[in-house]
Amino acid sequence: MKHPFKTFIPNFSGFAMFLLVSLILGDFTLSTTAIGPAFAQASAGERQTRPTSDERLTRQTVGLVRVEEGVKNLEKRFDDMNRRIDGLETSLNKRIDELREFLLWGFGVMFAGMFALIGFVIWDRRTALAPVAKQTKELTANQEKILAALREHAKHDEKLMEFLKHAGLW
Repeated sequence: MKHPFKTFIPNFSGFAMFLLVSLILGDFTLSTTAIGPAFAQASAGERQTRPTSDERLTRQTVGLVRVEEGVKNLEKRFDDMNRRIDGLETSLNKRIDELREFLLWGFGVMFAGMFALIGFVIWDRRTALAPVAKQTKELTANQEKILAALREHAKHDEKLMEFLKHAGLW
């Protein structure tokens, strides 16, 4: 199995590898020695123009004022957001109350209609059955009268008596 890094490194001889490494290291040391003193001088120059404590205090005060203004703006935004949420909450509560009232009225009307329908059915049954009950009573009374008359006549007629006994009416 090949080593994975060997595919990236060309096959140089020992001396060629030595030259490559020394060129890379030489370039690195040359760049750091040429740029390093420039950074050192720049930082030394900055040290000479360092702000006084009064200037630093003014800058901090200005920064603090900006922070306080930012905090006030945030507080204002929070207050506005709270007012907006309170308005939405009031609106939502009003809508919920209206919906609840609508549902109560709806159920009230529905139950009233159901009770009215049940009352109508009961009333209709009574009015429809009253003539039938009256007619049934009349027919029963007539039947009793006819049966009594037949029994009275059967006392004098033997055939009729046997017939009534056979029919189970005696």
